[in-house]
This record gives sequence, structure tokens and C-alpha cells, in this order.
Amino acid sequence: MAITYIANALGANNSTTSFSITLPATQAGDILILEYVHRGLGDATLGGTSITTDGLTWTEKHDQQFASSTFSAKTVWTRCTGNHTGKTITGSGLTNSCAAIVTQYRGAILTDDPLTAATIVGEQNGSGSEIQAQITTTVNNAWVVLVVANSPDYAVTAAACTSPTLTQRAERLSTGGTDSSIAHASGEKASAGATGSFTWTQTNNLSGSWAYAIKPDPGTARTLSGTTTINSNIVIGFGNGALDVFHAAVLSGTTSIVSTPQQLDYFFDAHTLLYDELNSSINEGSAFDANELSYANISSTDATVGGIGTAAPASGSNIQKVQVYSSHWVDVNVVGTGSLIVKYSTQSLLNETLLPETVLEWTDLSVPTGGWTWAKVQELEVSFNWIAAG
Repeated sequence: MAITYIANALGANNSTTSFSITLPATQAGDILILEYVHRGLGDATLGGTSITTDGLTWTEKHDQQFASSTFSAKTVWTRCTGNHTGKTITGSGLTNSCAAIVTQYRGAILTDDPLTAATIVGEQNGSGSEIQAQITTTVNNAWVVLVVANSPDYAVTAAACTSPTLTQRAERLSTGGTDSSIAHASGEKASAGATGSFTWTQTNNLSGSWAYAIKPDPGTARTLSGTTTINSNIVIGFGNGALDVFHAAVLSGTTSIVSTPQQLDYFFDAHTLLYDELNSSINEGSAFDANELSYANISSTDATVGGIGTAAPASGSNIQKVQVYSSHWVDVNVVGTGSLIVKYSTQSLLNETLLPETVLEWTDLSVPTGGWTWAKVQELEVSFNWIAAG
């Protein structure tokens, strides 16, 4: 599945120097985004049973000052480890009046900071200026978020940008102290690119606003085999949690290949053959062990590492098509060309050039001669090739 907004949870409507929010039902991998505002500049001291009992770590992502840098609002996030329903997140040590909200999303990237699909842009807005600069998303299907904070408390409506359509997910107006308020709107942007300027409607006031984007998890972009049928034919997904596997990283001359299944589906296990043509890899088997935390380090200038064999079963429903997903990151200081190749026997089923900072979306493999069988799926070959420029 793609990213989905699940629920919100709100602090009290009369909070002053502290807040408390009870968390909704969650699943492992969900992200919770805490946003709060107060009539001061300091960060809240965070606590509550989500931390003391369940051990969640809440990380501040953005601090937005407003009203001539006298007030502030924050974005803080955490990744769920299970069902945290009924647990709390609290904040204390704030000034005069505060308002706080939590929004819950499912399907965000599991192996990285999820709030990185765009550079965050924030502004201190003059009274009557309900507009802020655009952001540019770097991946397809990112969720764009606009947050607006006020003090005194003013309702925010009609949040919008050119793309995508935004829907308000949470808002809290607090009458505690001299009043404060915060609102969160979001929407899925199908294609990477600029959002256009953000606008909204509110009573004229010195407000603070900021926009960011949530990065989708490649392994949850599609429903995988065993759960979705099309005309009684299985669609096999090769992705995070499927036969997926490769995350290739070139960082300052070092390439890492990581197999990162997030579900118990199929992955490349190289049970037939594991090869390192240039003897450039350290622990190359770690690229095929289905452990997202282990990887093969490639230190030579050029590299070709691959394997034949998957963890797919020997038989199953009729196969309609087979897909692959691959993401990778190339350091800007490294110049060269990477490619992902998938073959069955001598037949090339995919040969994709991997450009820096790009993601290969779910892509159909060519159909091998004679059509798909589970035996062919079991013996698919994948390789990552890096050729340095010059």
C-alpha cells in the first residue's frame, strides 16, 4: 500500500504550559507526527508512557518561529514499534498557552527519516499574508504536509497548493492563557516536483507556517503476491518485502548493496550462485540474507555483484506478471554509471540505468520465453553494476 493517513489525536483545548495526548491504535512501522505551538521559543520537555513504557524516541524535525520570533511551533516524529494505543506523549516547560496535535500515517519509508521527501520550507507570515513558498518533492507518491500555527487561536481553513489537493487532518484551538492554535493538512502528490505556493484562509494574524513531505516506503507501494489476484493470476512483487532486495548506495567511492525485505514474501537469496566478478566486495552474502541491516561493501572503482536464486516457492497460482523495485543513492562526489540487471538464464528481463538520487518505481519484468513458471521465478538472477567515470 502507499502512504495512508490513519488518524489524529489532540491535546486539550485549554492547555497552558503543558500538554498531554493519548495515542490512537497503531501498527509497527506507522509514523506519528507531533506538532505543537506555544507563546515562547523553547522546546517542550517530552515525556509520557509512549517513552517511559514503550520506549519510543521522538525526534524534532522542524522549529518554526513567528510573530517577530517571539513564539514558536515544532514538528516532532516517531516510528511505532507495535500497538501503542492508550499510551501518551506529553510536553512541559512551555510558555503561557500551547496547542498540540498528533497525526498518524502508514506506509512511510521504514529504513530512513520519513520526513525527507522534500526540503522543509517555513515562513513567518505578516498579518493578512496567508501564503507561503512551495516545496519540491523528490519521489513519486510523497505526502505533502502544510502546518500553520497561530497565537491567539485562529481556525485555519481551505489549505491548498497547485498539487496535490490538501485535506485538513488535525487542528487544535486552545483557549488556555492568551490562546494558541495549530493545524495540519496533507495530501498525496503522485509525481515528484513542485507543489506551487501554499495558501489558506484565517483571520488576519502574525502566523507561522511550514511545509514538508513524507517519503513512501518502496516495499509498501504495491500489494504483494499471495494477497492480490487479477483474474485468478498472481502478481508477484519484487520489492521491499518481496523478491526485491537491492538498495545500492555509492558513498564517497564505496558501494553498498542491501537486501531489505519488510514482509515475509520473496527475496533474492542467491542459493544457486553468488558472484563478485571483480573481487570488489566484502561480505557479499549479506546482500542476500533478507536482513535490511546487513549489506555488502564494495570498495573498488568498478564493481559487479550478483546472485542467482530467490526464496520463491516451487509452485503456486498462475503468474500474470513479475515486477521489481529498486532504490539507490549515489554520493554527489562520485561520478559514474550504475545499472540493475535482472535475467532468467541468458535472457535479459530488465536493464535499468541507475541515476543519482533516483528510485526505480515498480517495473514489470519482460516475460521469459515460454512464459512465467515458479521454477523460473526461483532461478532469477539479479546483479548490480557500477562503472566509474574516467
